[in-house]
Amino acid sequence: MFLLSIIIPVYNAEKTIQKTLDSLSHIKNEHQADVEVVFVNDGSTDTSRELIEKYVKKNILFKTVLLNHENRGTSFARNSGLKVSNGEWIFFLDADDELNFDPIAWIQKFPKNTAMGFAGEFYKNFKRRVRICPVLITGKNFLDVYTSRNPFQPSCLLFKKNRLVSLFEPSFAFAEDWLFWTMNPEIFEKIMVFPKTVSAKINIHGENKSSDQLKHGEFREKVADKVLESYGKKLTQKQRNNLMIQKGIGRLMQKKTISLSMFVKIPCSFQLYIKLILYFFFQRLNEKVGPYAK
Repeated sequence: MFLLSIIIPVYNAEKTIQKTLDSLSHIKNEHQADVEVVFVNDGSTDTSRELIEKYVKKNILFKTVLLNHENRGTSFARNSGLKVSNGEWIFFLDADDELNFDPIAWIQKFPKNTAMGFAGEFYKNFKRRVRICPVLITGKNFLDVYTSRNPFQPSCLLFKKNRLVSLFEPSFAFAEDWLFWTMNPEIFEKIMVFPKTVSAKINIHGENKSSDQLKHGEFREKVADKVLESYGKKLTQKQRNNLMIQKGIGRLMQKKTISLSMFVKIPCSFQLYIKLILYFFFQRLNEKVGPYAK
């Protein structure tokens, strides 16, 4: 049993994985015996596997596990890591992220928490582009928050494994973390947030999944449908309207039409409503100028 399992899904990450591996040195020497690092090679066809194997052979302080299987997607890979992990706490790190802190120090300081949220910084071409801050989740605002947005990147949340009631949905190739958090409310029962502490540097590049607007829109719509189905009558009218607007935004991202009734889904999140309007007008603008924008 370890205090912490860090789960890293890997798919064709030879350009970025070395920085991810090097960033594990942020964990202090005296804490490394408490850490297990689980790599899940999701059918990589480049040199990712070899780079990890080299690291595993060289590493003498961390307990390391390397799983290899055919390409099944991020959700399946994270589930594989969760199933073999032996840590009391879980932290996800993507193969293009860089660890920026020592999670063990926080676990030791706040052992009674169920989760801890941290800031994340997005980098592009070695320059910091944006910083996201953690959101304080409570029993009262959980569904208000998660129907209006996904407030946590996977590498910005540290949580206790025994709070899990649901794994990742394997069929979700995008927005899988949003659905995962929403289906696991017990994670957030006793959360603390630390907006001044950056847990990870998140590197933006053309191969990030989030750069695929059409797919992101498709799965935004699917997440909304899944949450509507799962929570049903537990949803307030505002939360239900939020999810209907999420579906509308998802359709607009896919360049599909939406009903004008979407604009009378009140009450709802104000920020989400503004996002719907912006997506709608940007789509209309693109339709107007598209044929001439060559």
